[in-house]
Amino acid sequence: EPLSRGIFETQFLKVPVIASEWGGNLELIDHEKRGLLYKLKDPGDLAKKMHQVMASTELQTIIRSNGHAFVKETFNPEKTIRMEEKAYVEVLSKNHRV
Repeated sequence: EPLSRGIFETQFLKVPVIASEWGGNLELIDHEKRGLLYKLKDPGDLAKKMHQVMASTELQTIIRSNGHAFVKETFNPEKTIRMEEKAYVEVLSKNHRV
């Protein structure tokens, strides 16, 4: 899937996220602000990032707070509905002009 539902659900629950530098992960995670990114197919880098987040309660707090706020704002149901309604109105109005 383009955006990992697992990532933003985890962020919403205020759990620090560590994900690979790939695809939609790059849109959901601002490194060291909303989570940590590790190099794809590099277990050593993943282990390093796991240690980094476990060793710093300050980093955990930053990631938890920023991730939760990002998901709450970005994936807000009311906001999503308004955006979808706007898209439908645009499509329907274009079809009526043809």
